[in-house]
Amino acid sequence: MTLDKFKKEDCFFCKNNGGKTIFKNRYCRTIIPDDGPFQMHRVVWNSHVREFGELNNFEAEMLFTAIKKLEKYLYEKLTPDKINIISMGNITPHLHIHVVPRWKTDPWWPNFTWNTLPRLTWRRSAFENKIHIAVTSWNKGRTLLQPIREEVFIKEQNIPKKKEWDEFDPISRHVLIKVGQKIVGTGRLNPRGRLGRICVLKTFRKRGLGNYILQALVSEAKKLNYEKIYLHSQKHAVSFYQKKGFQLQGKSFIECKSTHFKMFRSLDLYI
Repeated sequence: MTLDKFKKEDCFFCKNNGGKTIFKNRYCRTIIPDDGPFQMHRVVWNSHVREFGELNNFEAEMLFTAIKKLEKYLYEKLTPDKINIISMGNITPHLHIHVVPRWKTDPWWPNFTWNTLPRLTWRRSAFENKIHIAVTSWNKGRTLLQPIREEVFIKEQNIPKKKEWDEFDPISRHVLIKVGQKIVGTGRLNPRGRLGRICVLKTFRKRGLGNYILQALVSEAKKLNYEKIYLHSQKHAVSFYQKKGFQLQGKSFIECKSTHFKMFRSLDLYI
């Protein structure tokens, strides 16, 4: 079907709301996705208009006001590092603007979210030939890291599944470590600069593998220009992190039914 033949009765946004509406007036509506931060948030013009140039000056002002309102809403709710504003409409020629929250740790940063993601690449440890490390995204590493976290956190530590898998996973950088061909550990750096989900399978502990994961996460944080990182340490691990340049901050607290301490580290220090 050519664009010339595309009529209102064929239009997705004329027949459907397009998602959950959070703002609406007589001119346009703001749509929020229900299935993750990278499903495009949109400002959709209510009537069937194909291009921005078809709007008069007042209508254009109404559209930009809605975009600005959505941008503010996303900054306050999701605290992204950047917001991309894009007009496409090649598939659905009905005026709509994509407003996309972005984080330094998201899978595509700093490229566009429709770019092809780089494949998962392993690099050999400088200290041990059998040890390989990969820094990857949730999209590419999910099937590899999930069994590790399920074994350590859900089965060993009895962490509820609902707490283990959270909204930060899709927008975090993840580290994987393998010994030979077996993946044995993982960890992540989330958008707020928090290191977490660091774990190693029980039969591979006390070999220094947690240190390799930590080093990879700190290195990635430096590449992304974080000035400070932090983590929540269990009591038995506090001395380990102190040796790596982390400092205690505040009092202990209970997280997932065990005592934790918040620790931070400035990235002008070195492991």
